Amino acid sequence: IFSSGLMQSGEDDEGLGGFLPDEILKEVRRSSRLKCTYCGQHGASVGCAVKKCKMVFHYPCGIKNRILFQYFDRFRSFCSQHRDPPIANSPPADAVCSACVSPFDLKEAHSVLSMPCCKNWLHRTCIQAQANSAGAHFFRCPFCNNKDNFQKEMLKLGIYIPDRDASWETESHAFRDLYEREMLCNAKTCQCTGGRRFNLEDSAKWAILLCNCCGAKGTHKACSRGSSKENWTCQECVSIVGSKIAQPYLR
Repeated sequence: IFSSGLMQSGEDDEGLGGFLPDEILKEVRRSSRLKCTYCGQHGASVGCAVKKCKMVFHYPCGIKNRILFQYFDRFRSFCSQHRDPPIANSPPADAVCSACVSPFDLKEAHSVLSMPCCKNWLHRTCIQAQANSAGAHFFRCPFCNNKDNFQKEMLKLGIYIPDRDASWETESHAFRDLYEREMLCNAKTCQCTGGRRFNLEDSAKWAILLCNCCGAKGTHKACSRGSSKENWTCQECVSIVGSKIAQPYLR
């Protein structure tokens, strides 16, 4: 998609994502005559987007040599001479990246990015790592939580934002613990000889009741006042919602 002589002429379901076979072969023949500026091998299909610039390179060579690739719209590439816009402001000499807590190399403008929404600074590699993890749905400014303007500017600066959900959302059983509720008697003095975790369902004394407000605290029926009650509220919730609403409570 970064090849300078290849256009997406077909529909998305035609050829290779809209790139037609004949045009791909034509681009292969064109690039076979071009030598990479960096490795000297033929097949350099990517060129700098500045028309007067004659630099051509392979995509992997561009990555190694910090070529600026823009992963949107026309998928333009900018060589090392044309990639960095003038920096109006730079981080203080003693500033460190908030992500990795390492100092900035101010001589390498390409390695330092200014957040467009709040003017804070981070390493390019740290921002890219965040984008890889968060995906387009959750990638936001780590300082002010801005999304739209932040993503738009990061794309211009060559940050690749995967069009997918966050990695932590797709991990298998990532939130399994949140669906597990601990059954535990939190009474100040538990009277059950089987211990605080003993739970005998349907028992008039040793069934554990969970707080009907927070659902986090529990008690054996016999360990709370009014053991015949089926609804119970913990002491913490009583202090918030009031004793008229929540009775009985923990001793």
